[in-house]
Amino acid sequence: MEKKQTKNANPQSKGVGFSFVDIATKQFAIIAENYKAGNKITYSATTDLRLDEEKKIVEVFLEISLKQRKGVFMICQIACYFSIEQDAWDKFSQPDDNVIVLPKHFATHLVVLAIGTIRGILYVKTEDTALNGFVLSTLNVTKMIKKDVVFTLE
Repeated sequence: MEKKQTKNANPQSKGVGFSFVDIATKQFAIIAENYKAGNKITYSATTDLRLDEEKKIVEVFLEISLKQRKGVFMICQIACYFSIEQDAWDKFSQPDDNVIVLPKHFATHLVVLAIGTIRGILYVKTEDTALNGFVLSTLNVTKMIKKDVVFTLE
């Protein structure tokens, strides 16, 4: 399947040129014995940003775990890959310090895109199951990304 790159036009990105180039489901599991319809559901969400310096790609890893009393009953971990245009890469680069710095607003924007992606994956993966009615509520990304993300280059 040919991958189509789409240019970002969202004003929240503050003019940063990037493309959403790939999505991967790294882990997905339903542990049915831990789920009981009608019981309270809690969830946790974690994110990790990584950098492929050679390809100028920011990788956003996002994991959602759904839990009830017996424990985790569903887990989904994805990776979203964003290609950064050269002009933006140059703005992020701080060669004197040997680092790449993603501004907080841009890193937050990428995580928001990953959250939307994981919602779609959860919907598709749970089609025709009792879990399909679960909708992932709004996540406070400002608690996940609190400051600029700094990558030390090798």
